Amino acid sequence: MKCSICGGNLILVDRYLNLPRVSSDCKPFRSGGSLAYCESCLTVSKPLTNRLRDEIKSIYENYEMYLISDGIEQKIFSEEGISKTRSELIINYLMDKIKMDSVGRLIDIGCGDGPTLSCFSKYFPSWDLYGLEISNRNFDKLSKISNFKNLFLEFPANGINFNIVTMIHTLEHISNPFEFLNNSVNLLDQHGLLLIQVPNILRSPFDIIIADHLNHFTPKQLAKLVGDSGCEILYISTDICPKEITIIARKKTVDSSILKNMNINGSFVEEYDIVANIEWLNKIISQTKEITNRHNCELGIFGTTIGAAWMVNVLNNQVKFFIDEDENKIGKKLFGIPIKHPSEIKKGEAIYLPMKPSTAKAITSRLFSNDKIEYFYPDAL
Repeated sequence: MKCSICGGNLILVDRYLNLPRVSSDCKPFRSGGSLAYCESCLTVSKPLTNRLRDEIKSIYENYEMYLISDGIEQKIFSEEGISKTRSELIINYLMDKIKMDSVGRLIDIGCGDGPTLSCFSKYFPSWDLYGLEISNRNFDKLSKISNFKNLFLEFPANGINFNIVTMIHTLEHISNPFEFLNNSVNLLDQHGLLLIQVPNILRSPFDIIIADHLNHFTPKQLAKLVGDSGCEILYISTDICPKEITIIARKKTVDSSILKNMNINGSFVEEYDIVANIEWLNKIISQTKEITNRHNCELGIFGTTIGAAWMVNVLNNQVKFFIDEDENKIGKKLFGIPIKHPSEIKKGEAIYLPMKPSTAKAITSRLFSNDKIEYFYPDAL
């Protein structure tokens, strides 16, 4: 097996095989996947076997993003409790870094039902907006976005160019990211901008258990891939969204190093241990099963996204409730399990926070510091 990015040899990680998985729309998914790393570029990826192709096909045929919030884009909460949607954070970052024209043409690759396009249209109502997706299932919703012009089901071949190409949580789904990125860059006009966001494997240890995420990037790995595609990186951040890498790039005008003169925000410690990541997930499985066996309490999970869906997969019917701060989710049910606000936790209930301890400590300090609430979270990775 060869790396889809550099062509190097892939080394399978056997310990991954028995881990339960989830889909990227936050649904429990069976174990039995494969995970590997490239012995040359060290990028972590999932080999695209026939079995995985079938699994991905089944995931996308039943894909339901933001289901429990009735299609409303979920909010991202900072450790301080401040919330904005991902699209708001990304568009605000773009406006902060780039002097934007009042008119232009933008295409969102992997647009889904249009959260990025919808947000962009509110700030730039005179721009022409386009989307690219694998199906037209969301066309009716997309067509209601102001100034939405067309949905492509493949890369347009009619010579149309764009001032901005956005790719928000798309590249991690692609089996041939280098070719896909090249095709995307070819859509840019001479001075066009490329805006990419993907999960940051250094900060998102649950990303490897997402069945339909095929590539797992560190910031430098993504930067090299973008540079090799013919782009010069203008800005790269790991702080805009707390577990993501965000890049603004443009077509190269001179032959220069992609990491030279970059505007960098965030920590770029490039130490990722795939075996340690898997062992951390296995320790969570053991820890939570011990909690449910030894503590006489009803256990709830903090959050309703990837980590929470994975915990349901691990604990089956032992999860009694979810805790979430997003008002669009409170009072609803996920997998038939109620979603409550933190203030609704009762005596005799305990909470597990499936996240890195630094984040968990900030949340518990903010929400539960004055209450006698029993909570648990993983050890450090």
